Amino acid sequence: MKSLKTFARTDIILILAVTAVLSIWIGLLYLKPNSTKAVILVHGKIYKTVPLDKDSTFNILWKGVYLSTVQVKSGAIRVVKSTCLRKICVHTGWISKDGQAIVCLPNRVIIYTEGAKKSVSYDVMTSQ
Repeated sequence: MKSLKTFARTDIILILAVTAVLSIWIGLLYLKPNSTKAVILVHGKIYKTVPLDKDSTFNILWKGVYLSTVQVKSGAIRVVKSTCLRKICVHTGWISKDGQAIVCLPNRVIIYTEGAKKSVSYDVMTSQ
């Protein structure tokens, strides 16, 4: 019976540790700063850079062919309409946090956010 108590205590400590790590990870994920601009790539080339502080709606055309309609509103951006079959880019919804992206593979359109203040950090390979 004594080993059962130790096992239960260890389980509780493990559950609390996992819960704490997940809470911190989720908190950091949602506390990312808002971006100031969105970069739109079409066929691997920069098509347009859009400030997120000005509301607008515009179409993305590639060589005169309509691909999608994009809307910027209240510091966020989304794809409203698209010619692709599954409309995954439309269902992605609004993005506003730094590093988020909307991808439409059939039309080869990528929209990603950037421009928030970045903190200086070093990785393991940095010798300084």
